[in-house]
Amino acid sequence: RDIKDHAQIWSTASDGNGMTNSNYGYLMFSPQNGYQFNNVVKTLLEDPQSRRAVAYYTNPFIHYVGGNDHICTIYAAYTVRNGKLDVVVSMRSNDIRFGLIGADLEWAIYMLKRVAECINAEPGKVRWHAASAHLYSRHFNKLKEIYNV
Repeated sequence: RDIKDHAQIWSTASDGNGMTNSNYGYLMFSPQNGYQFNNVVKTLLEDPQSRRAVAYYTNPFIHYVGGNDHICTIYAAYTVRNGKLDVVVSMRSNDIRFGLIGADLEWAIYMLKRVAECINAEPGKVRWHAASAHLYSRHFNKLKEIYNV
C-alpha cells in the first residue's frame, strides 16, 4: 500500500482501499494466486522438456478488486532447450518507458534467473510479446536524455 508514496501511478491505479492487482511478487509467490513460481519449478524438475511450465499473472478477480489496475503481464512460459531456460512473456499492454525498459523486463530477467537456479539450468533468452506496446509523448525527452540522442 505504501508504494504510492514512491510512484504516483499507483495512487491512480489502486482502489478505494489502496489495493492494486499488479503486485508481481504476490502474484508469483502467494498461495492466493496458486504458487505460480513453485508450480513452474516443480513442472520443470519433473519434466525439463515440459511445455506446461507457465506462470499466470492475470486472473478473473481483477475485475472485482484493485480499482483501475489491470495487470499488464498475462503469463510467462518457461522452456528448457539445449540446457538453457528461456521465457516468453506475454503482455496485454506494455508501456515502453516504465515497463519494457523499466520494471517489467527487470522482473522477467529476475524470475528467469530464479527459476534457472532452482532447476540447475543456465538462463537463456527472454522473448517478449505485447498486444499493445506504446510510448507516451510525455516520455520522449526523458528517453532522449537516457540514450543520449
